[in-house]
Amino acid sequence: MRRRLLWIIVMPIFVLIAFGLGSGTQVMLGTFQPPPRVDLAQRFYSASERQLWERFVDDPPPSFEEKVEPNFPELLRAALGYGSLGDPAIRSQRYLHPIDNSIRELRIAFPKPELTFRALHWRHGKADTLVVVLHGFASTADKVLGFDKPDYMQFVGGRLFNDGLDVLAFGMPSDPVLASAMNSRLTWHGTTVEGAWSHAVCETMGALRDRHGYKRVIVYGVREGGRYADVMSVLCEPVTRVVVDGSVLDRRHAIWRDAQHQQMKQPILFDQLVPIEGRTSISDFLAHSRSPKIYLAGSFVLDEIEPRLRENFEQTHVNGSRYAFVAKKRSRSVPELPDILRLLRDGADGFDGFGVRPKKRLEE
Repeated sequence: MRRRLLWIIVMPIFVLIAFGLGSGTQVMLGTFQPPPRVDLAQRFYSASERQLWERFVDDPPPSFEEKVEPNFPELLRAALGYGSLGDPAIRSQRYLHPIDNSIRELRIAFPKPELTFRALHWRHGKADTLVVVLHGFASTADKVLGFDKPDYMQFVGGRLFNDGLDVLAFGMPSDPVLASAMNSRLTWHGTTVEGAWSHAVCETMGALRDRHGYKRVIVYGVREGGRYADVMSVLCEPVTRVVVDGSVLDRRHAIWRDAQHQQMKQPILFDQLVPIEGRTSISDFLAHSRSPKIYLAGSFVLDEIEPRLRENFEQTHVNGSRYAFVAKKRSRSVPELPDILRLLRDGADGFDGFGVRPKKRLEE
C-alpha cells in the first residue's frame, strides 16, 4: 500500500521534471538559432505598394539644395505653430529639497488648450549669468541638476551651479513615442511639441532675465534638446550664446537614411503643420540665427557638414567666430566635462573646429 502511494506521488514529479527539461532544451536550442528572416513583402497588400517601397529603399537620397530661404523665420514659425497658444502664466513655488532652499519650481501654463510645463530654477542670488539647459530623451530636469539618478546629462546643471552660474533646467519631452502622440494631438490646436516647448522656454527665460537682471543668458541643448535650442536661436529674443550639443545637424539626410533602414521611430521629426524638412537645411538655422551659436559634434559629422556650408558661408578661424563648429573628443551625444563648462562660460576660442560667416550676398 505504501509503495503504491509512493509511486502515485513520485510519478507526477518525474513527469514534471522531464517536461521542464524538454522545454528548457527547446528554449536553449532556440537561442542559438538565428532569428527568422522577415519578408518585407508580407507587409504590403498590393504589388504596387511593394514596388514603391523597393524603389525607395534602393534609390539613393535626393540631392537637396543648400540655398537659404529668405523667409525662413516665418516658415519655421508657421510649421511649428510657435506662439499660437498665446502668452503663458508663470508660477513659482519652493522646490522641496532637504538642504538647499534656493531652488524654485516653475509652472508655465497655457490656458487653451490647458498645457503646463515644468522647470527648475537654481540661483545664487547675485549671479549675472543664467544657463538654460535642455535635456534630450530619457532624462529629466531633476537629473540635470543632480537631484535624481545619474544619466548621460552627468549632472551638468549642478556642475554649472557649483561653477557660480544660475541654472534653469527645463523639463523637456522624455520619450519619443509619447512626444509623437502629443504632437499629433497638438496639431489639432494649431501647434506642435517643438513649437509649444520652444515658446514656453523662450517666455520663461525672458521673464527670469527681466526679473533678476541677468546680463548674460546662455542656452545649452543636448541631443533632442539641441534641436529646440536651434529653433529658439531663430524665434526667441537674442541671447548671449546658443550651444547645440550632439544633435542631428543635417536632418534631411538623417530622416531619409533612417527611413530606408526602417529605423524611423520619431515621426515628430516631420509631423508639422507646414512641411519644412525638405525645404530647409542647417544653412537656414545659421543664416537666420539671432544669437551667436556653437555646434558640438563628432569630427566625422563636421567633415560631412562642412562641404554643404560652402555655398552660403565662408570658413573662418574658430576664435572670435559668431558661428562655430567644435569637434568633440569622444562620444557624439554625451556632454564632455569640463570642456562644456569652459565653452559655455567663455565661448569656442581655443577649441578644435572652425567658424563660418555668411557670404556677402546673404548679408545684403
